[in-house]
Amino acid sequence: MEVNNIEIFKNNKMSKLIKKIKISLGLEVITGLHIGDSSDNVEIGGVDNPVVRRTIDNIPYIPGSSIKGKIRSLLEQIAGSAEVGGNTEINNLFGYAKENMPSKIIVRDAYLQEESAKNLSDSEFTDLPYTEVKFENTIQRITGKAENPRQTERIPAGAKFDVNFVINVWDTDNKNDLLDLLQKGMKALENDYLGGSGSRGYGQVKFEELKQEVPWKKLLATILFFDAIVVLFAFLNIYYEIENNLVAQIIMVIILIGFYIYASVKQRINPIFFLISLCAVSSVLLFIFLGVDW
Repeated sequence: MEVNNIEIFKNNKMSKLIKKIKISLGLEVITGLHIGDSSDNVEIGGVDNPVVRRTIDNIPYIPGSSIKGKIRSLLEQIAGSAEVGGNTEINNLFGYAKENMPSKIIVRDAYLQEESAKNLSDSEFTDLPYTEVKFENTIQRITGKAENPRQTERIPAGAKFDVNFVINVWDTDNKNDLLDLLQKGMKALENDYLGGSGSRGYGQVKFEELKQEVPWKKLLATILFFDAIVVLFAFLNIYYEIENNLVAQIIMVIILIGFYIYASVKQRINPIFFLISLCAVSSVLLFIFLGVDW
């Protein structure tokens, strides 16, 4: 999605917001997830550690701040940053208030997918609406007796949420670097935990395959350029009669394969989708040039 005429001052230089990249994907809860809410108003006999819920319908959700904060924390640990703001690359994406750097990434609150919400609502195995209650305690080291019992509310394993990121790309940014950093953080989160009590098995999550809005203009331009290369090679074959030149043929194939890989990887176009689109557009062009009667 292209954005025009939006400008900010950065380091006393005018910068322009040139693009917003929207990323939508699913997040599956692998082990019970607890992201806590205030327990100030817990009634007698209620759960000690409740999860955060939407006030409008009482359905649990994952705050965007929890996802964003955890990903940033893990990235800074990986980078060896001793404190928040200690890494320039991370600050560039997540922002840093002390240096007046606004965040370039927006993380929306994640809501239960419709099917998951229905399954949990209808389930006979939940203890509270949409959630389970896990009983825990501490063990007295000398006597071996259980003490200090407490109840922790969790979103059950198997629940799925819709997660949405928006990355603001400025004219001074390399969008691929921003995307790579986000994916690195997501992978780190999958190998860590989200929410509380992760050392006791809570909060393992898994993201579905990352999906971006299809860059239709870029895709079409890439396909047409690919077809132009094919037409050029066909012309060279005819004009210079190099169809019997094995070396020339190998070079052509290598160039075509290289361009396909570049479009799939560097331009971040799904390779299967790109191949299908390439065949479809190329077929249409072939019919047009051959003058086939539709």
